[in-house]
Amino acid sequence: MSLKSAAHEVFKILTYYLYTLLLPMFVALLFQEYQVAMVFSLVFVLGMVVCRGFSWLFSGYTCSKQAAFLVLLGSWIGVVLLSLIPWYAIFPIAIDVAIFESVSALTTTGVDLIGLDQSWPASMLFFRQQLTWVGGVGVVVLAVSLLSLYDQSIYSHYLTDYGLDLRQLGFAQRVSKLAQRMLLVYFILTALCVLSFVVAGLGWWHALLESFAIVSTGGFSLKPVIPTLYESSGQQWVAIVFMLAGSTGLLLYEFLIRRMWHRLARTEVQYLFYMLMVGVVYISVLQPSQSMGSVMFMVVSSMSTTGLVPVSNILPDGAFVLMLIYGIIGGSVGSTAGGLKLYRFHVVLQGIYLLLNTAREPDQVATVFVDGRAYGVKHINQIFSYVGLFFATALAGIILLSLSGAGLAESGLMVLSMITNVGAFIPQNSFFGLSVFQNLVLALIMLLGRVELVAVCVLFLPQYWKRITRG
Repeated sequence: MSLKSAAHEVFKILTYYLYTLLLPMFVALLFQEYQVAMVFSLVFVLGMVVCRGFSWLFSGYTCSKQAAFLVLLGSWIGVVLLSLIPWYAIFPIAIDVAIFESVSALTTTGVDLIGLDQSWPASMLFFRQQLTWVGGVGVVVLAVSLLSLYDQSIYSHYLTDYGLDLRQLGFAQRVSKLAQRMLLVYFILTALCVLSFVVAGLGWWHALLESFAIVSTGGFSLKPVIPTLYESSGQQWVAIVFMLAGSTGLLLYEFLIRRMWHRLARTEVQYLFYMLMVGVVYISVLQPSQSMGSVMFMVVSSMSTTGLVPVSNILPDGAFVLMLIYGIIGGSVGSTAGGLKLYRFHVVLQGIYLLLNTAREPDQVATVFVDGRAYGVKHINQIFSYVGLFFATALAGIILLSLSGAGLAESGLMVLSMITNVGAFIPQNSFFGLSVFQNLVLALIMLLGRVELVAVCVLFLPQYWKRITRG
């Protein structure tokens, strides 16, 4: 059955994830935090027994293409459930806060409900930053890897993010190699970021942890425990460079490796440049006392969806609205950034222009072009439907939070912070004291924004379950 084959794939992926828990366990031993080390070792051992056991139990079943979305969502839910155990065991928090903290890290949203301070065990700080780093690349590599297993099902959904590039590059039979290269690029970017932070004055330990947040565009900064962080222009510029590197799309580096220089002038890269210039000029005019580095730091923090700067606290309303729009648009496809993605934003703008143009000249034949490629009506409709689903989901979240007692404006900013995975559209203390229901709603919205809406919403279709149970 498709369900059993999907379960086999999910538990196999969770087995791989469990190996990442060995790193915080070793860090705990290094810092003599034996209680924390015991928690991680128990999660690892028991998790391995359960995951390998169920993976073996469901082995032998042929995995159908329809199971792809179930595998994708099941893997994320499984990783969240495994990740919340250390939070719940080490800190005196409720289970909903542990879920929120895990989802916030894995989706690179960067909203902290526990409250980072000097009392945190070093291994738990490492674990949080590692979760952010894994979540940043995980959503990209997992999706691309699944392409090679379930090309017909996942491929149709990720066509806008990966399919066109994959077909153009001739990767149909080499998708797994692409995932490996993307992971290698991610390692290299992280290593370069660490070295750059060390040169800029951070110690090796803090440079490593901050690099996890920057390259993944995660937003879980060490600012609460290092008050002087980013007060120097050198550290700001390091963050600017590597936030942009994380939000430009890992496929761009594949083009560099293959010396496809013409692909460096992609539409998304141009949009990033234009957005950066407009944001810097606009905020510099409104706040002329700010240095160029500080302004760029704020702009890149929002447009990369990293959310290092709480823009709602320090910017006038006009600049805040612009940063809000930047966060909603997001970064490039195939990047660690969240949001709608620049590719979809470009297609929507062209679609609106064509709609107005055909209203003026009904007989005109108009087509949407992206990087020299013409896109059909079906593809355009998919993107418009996705954008509609994005805002419909945000509206549903706002309604749920409002009905549960939150203010309308506060609910709107919270939901937009979660679904875009920016996390900085509203002060962090606004998330303290929320009810269990509100925490779980926001955690679900974070997952929807990160895993991709279609991959989750398709599971609510009765036709999907009828087909998969027959398979």
